[in-house]
Amino acid sequence: MHRLNMSRTKEFSPQSPIETKAEINEHIGRGIYKATLPNGKLIHVHTPANTVQDQPYRKGELVLIELKPYDFSRGRIKIL
Repeated sequence: MHRLNMSRTKEFSPQSPIETKAEINEHIGRGIYKATLPNGKLIHVHTPANTVQDQPYRKGELVLIELKPYDFSRGRIKIL
């Protein structure tokens, strides 16, 4: 039997993040927000640790986020 080695395939890796858009609902504090995914699921998102924000994101603002394949309840806001 052949085993599929997922680490060698470039198309998919179990560690590769999933990028999607989310709408900010609420600023919780210290770079943490509640946001809604396009399918309606409410998640927590945070800004990267090495970024400094002058103003927090506002309610209704669309942001690009990264989700880990093993945890869809938390995400990280991707700064372009």
